[in-house]
Amino acid sequence: MGNPSPRDIIHREKGKKWKLPKVICAGHGVMFQKHYFYEVVEYRRPKKGEWYLSGAIPKGYQAPNDLSQEYLVINLKEEAVQKTVWIRKEEASHD
Repeated sequence: MGNPSPRDIIHREKGKKWKLPKVICAGHGVMFQKHYFYEVVEYRRPKKGEWYLSGAIPKGYQAPNDLSQEYLVINLKEEAVQKTVWIRKEEASHD
């Protein structure tokens, strides 16, 4: 898995380990997806209406019914907005 970047979190549960982003994309359909901060509830079968993470690049999905497969169940927190900031080149050096 390599070392996590400052943008990643490590979640361990039930003998498994995940490297997860701090912010995920979630929503219904391509046009309505937004980015959210989230918290992991637990690794189990999601119930209808609950949000869960899935995919090699984790995204949030809402269970259309009770699912038979286990996933990381999550709670979506506040919406996230990416901000780009300009800095001097010498400030960006990695000493």
